[in-house]
Amino acid sequence: MKNNKLNHMYFGHKKDRIQIAHLNRPMLLGYVGFVESPLLEKPAPLVLTNCEDDDLAALRIFGTGTSVIMMQKEIFYGFKRDNRAARTILFHEIGHLIRGGHEEYIGRREQYDEDRLNSLKEGKILGLEEVADDFAVEYLGAEYVIQGFRELIETTRPLEDADDFEWEQYKYASEELEKRIERINQKFI
Repeated sequence: MKNNKLNHMYFGHKKDRIQIAHLNRPMLLGYVGFVESPLLEKPAPLVLTNCEDDDLAALRIFGTGTSVIMMQKEIFYGFKRDNRAARTILFHEIGHLIRGGHEEYIGRREQYDEDRLNSLKEGKILGLEEVADDFAVEYLGAEYVIQGFRELIETTRPLEDADDFEWEQYKYASEELEKRIERINQKFI
């Protein structure tokens, strides 16, 4: 694509540095850039999804072992513009990528969603979500992540009352985010 420049953002230092390379606009199949770090075996593509039923952002691990961070265009463009919610979401997904632990859920997304919802019903947060939140805090800071989650709550609150959402997790999104904010406050502030 003519004039589609590759831009770079860096977070962290030396051996923990994360580079996010991103294009001005998507290429074929939604490719918008990649995440690269000494913490990763190989770069992970960043890809836009155009399916409205998809999460705002999610780590997808394919049977081949290829990891891709999928995201809605609002997250991609928000990240580039330093939107706190978008950056928090993306660093949370990078945390999933770097910290791992998803092996048992490869090809079993529904089970992951069910386990996450059951944890919430028990008043807990799924451990993998806590690990990814901690990673986001390490790179962005606790106050930044908390503010990002608060902005996200304002986005998800209208979904709680939507009758047309079949995925039960959305109906509990604000509750889970509030618990995650509380946990970050207790652990880091």
